Amino acid sequence: MEKPALEVAESAAGIVPTVEYGGVRISTDLHDCRGPITIAEGAITAFVEALRASGVNVQYFGFKPYPDDTTNLHADLGESHCSGGTYLKRRQVHYEVVMCFESRDNTDLARAADRELQRVFNGTLAERYEMPWRSP
Repeated sequence: MEKPALEVAESAAGIVPTVEYGGVRISTDLHDCRGPITIAEGAITAFVEALRASGVNVQYFGFKPYPDDTTNLHADLGESHCSGGTYLKRRQVHYEVVMCFESRDNTDLARAADRELQRVFNGTLAERYEMPWRSP
């Protein structure tokens, strides 16, 4: 039987992680999007379908509408989350894909989600940052 990725050991201070774990965060800004950025255009459906098409496990999704029909978007994923928002001015979309490495290195899965989101929102890439992180 395979050991869990994060093993713990009892110590005088309580439960202390004995194995490092971490993840990756990809932050992307798109502008002049030709894909859907309002609720009426289908931004919510596009967001969820792009994540599912990338292979991530979407466990929950939600949104917050705004008066101009744009929205904040959020999805809880099997190993973390994706959050973002659409902005009517400059037809802009910003999102972050965050993946933990609790069961395995999910960098490729995070990149696949980013590619699918870029594809459906179909904008000009303004900025993209990929940042690994570790927790001792």
